[in-house]
Amino acid sequence: LWRGEGHGDQRVRLHDEQGCSVHRKGIWMKSKIVLTASALFLIGAGIGLDFLPQEIGAALGLGSTSAAVLPLQVLAAAYLGVGFMNWFSKHNRIGGIYSRPLALQNLLLFGVAAIALDRAALHGTATRWIQLAAIVFTLFTLAFCWLMFFNDPVAEAQKEQQ
Repeated sequence: LWRGEGHGDQRVRLHDEQGCSVHRKGIWMKSKIVLTASALFLIGAGIGLDFLPQEIGAALGLGSTSAAVLPLQVLAAAYLGVGFMNWFSKHNRIGGIYSRPLALQNLLLFGVAAIALDRAALHGTATRWIQLAAIVFTLFTLAFCWLMFFNDPVAEAQKEQQ
């Protein structure tokens, strides 16, 4: 009792009898895992930076002055915005032309942050928290780079149909 929707012979999304969209298992799983993990990480970091900026600033070695707290709270707003965008987009396909702006946004966020954090971690001027953040941001950079440039959701859907 399924009817498919797609381009020509490519059936990539299914509907049940009531017309509700149902995703086939496996087609979006890779991008869904990356988007969900990054959303949870960014939302958690954003909430932490927004509600505990003095404590986090002190743990990172920035101090707890208002000059150190304000950039952390602005960063919290950016993390929350991108995190919720990822959470609400977790069912979208990413790769090729699909959700390219979403992939580029995440690649730039994680990539630029990873470069800065990796540079600090490699020069030995970073605390353990910054070194851990460098690892996490680098892993997300690689994941979004793979999704944007190497993932082909249409080819995966065709393989799964065969």
